[in-house]
Amino acid sequence: AQTRRAYLSRVQGFLGYLGVSGEDLGALLTNDQEREHVLREYKFYLKKHLKMLPSSVNANLTATDHFLQFLG
Repeated sequence: AQTRRAYLSRVQGFLGYLGVSGEDLGALLTNDQEREHVLREYKFYLKKHLKMLPSSVNANLTATDHFLQFLG
């Protein structure tokens, strides 16, 4: 149950970031360059703006990667 809550929280954080940044989720699924760019920017956001520890940044990026793979 805790793992599901953590995963959901991380995915919601990413979706919230997309909303604030104005990025389109559909574009991430169809354009590799766009996805790489957005994920780099998201990583920077997690590290610099939210001041997350490296292990937390990695956990968020892993959840985001799995979520994007699930979507297609």
